[in-house]
Amino acid sequence: MTGGKAIMVNARSFVLHLAPLSLVAMLLVVLNIIVPVVSAADPTPTALLASFIAVGPMTTPRSGHSSTLLPNGNILLAGGQSGDSTIGQSAEVYDHLTSSFSAISSMTYRRANHTSSLLQDGRVLIAGGFSSAYDWTSSVAPAELFDPMTNAFSIVGPMNHRRYDHIAVTLPNGKVLVAGGVGDNQNRIAVAELYDPVTRAFSLSGSLNLWREVPRANLLDNGKVLITGGTPSYGYYDGTAAAEVFDPDNETFTYVGSMNAPRLYHSATKLLDGRVLIVGGMNGTNFSASAEIYSPLTQTFAMAGSLHTARAAHAAVLLSDGRVLVAGGYVDMTNRTATAEIFDPATGAFISVDPMQAATAFSEATRLQSGNVLLTGGRVGPITSINPTSLAELFQPGSGLGAPSPGLQSAGGVAERLLLDETAAMPEQASQVDSLPTREAAPAGIILVLAASTLYLRRRYACNR
Repeated sequence: MTGGKAIMVNARSFVLHLAPLSLVAMLLVVLNIIVPVVSAADPTPTALLASFIAVGPMTTPRSGHSSTLLPNGNILLAGGQSGDSTIGQSAEVYDHLTSSFSAISSMTYRRANHTSSLLQDGRVLIAGGFSSAYDWTSSVAPAELFDPMTNAFSIVGPMNHRRYDHIAVTLPNGKVLVAGGVGDNQNRIAVAELYDPVTRAFSLSGSLNLWREVPRANLLDNGKVLITGGTPSYGYYDGTAAAEVFDPDNETFTYVGSMNAPRLYHSATKLLDGRVLIVGGMNGTNFSASAEIYSPLTQTFAMAGSLHTARAAHAAVLLSDGRVLVAGGYVDMTNRTATAEIFDPATGAFISVDPMQAATAFSEATRLQSGNVLLTGGRVGPITSINPTSLAELFQPGSGLGAPSPGLQSAGGVAERLLLDETAAMPEQASQVDSLPTREAAPAGIILVLAASTLYLRRRYACNR
């Protein structure tokens, strides 16, 4: 007994009843453990230990390129603008084991602002794009298939309508929906089409209710596709709040109301619970810090907190723990930001994290199987120019942080973040331990879990997973 507080110790774990915070802190000092602790009064604490590190660079600058996670864990990067007036047809692969980029055989066509879709057989469909800068008749009709077994491209298609700045989504039936975008002479395209991987051909499939350029699309858990925002006008920077859903069963598009704000160059990320997080964007010269969530059950949009920094043309990706990384983008027509934030769906709040290594916009963000996120290329100039970059960086989502657990607070009002020990055998009351995304390396740490009135501490050692 110590000061009337029971401490039970064995070789690997420690259990103590809630003592004054000073006693807990003293014990941690003795154990040489540093625990991230935040005030319970702060509902949006910093996501500690999250970091961006430089990798690469890529073999060539790219903006308007595609980035696709392959079944083997590597990432295919294809096309994009390598200069203000240069469209690339080159491709390269990011090796997740060596964190290096290697050139592979080129596509048949030069492409920028195209789409890439992972098919169910592991191949990648590359569709659309434009092939000549400032030539509004250069959109590409033939599509290409990338085979990761040979690292080579082959021609399929063509599409019925050549287009760029469109959306492409792989459906549960294996087909790929292609919709929207811009065709020849800046004509917006409402008609949609489906790519069939069996016949390797495209067929017409209904039309959008509103033709739009650079909308966002998300495959919902019910098999339908949500399409939001984009620009329906020749004003280019004018966004729309209109949203619609594609039903693959009858190949029709149906309006599902409107977002709370018009958005262009926003992000749309499907959460683990099936809802879709809409973040930022622009309308005219106004850049948004607002966020909202679409519920497929009610087919409505509800506001969901605000970014710390308004932004458009940013990167956004779902992390392994269910949170969403938002990074970079434009804050106005001239300036970019390196700031990054994480949205926590449990609290509806955005948490600031360490900034990117470089301020980029229109970069591609792809989550690796490890849980890390690769960000590649994009622009390093004003929104009205291209200025592509070959920079690449890796976001490590916490180096040991699990998902936030706002419900775990001590009697003293202190909230602890959880670090996972996958071997821990916690009591039933402590079942809220969060899972840790798989990653290449993890620092030493501990778990703090509050179960009823008992605080469980378990040491965790650095390991490779």
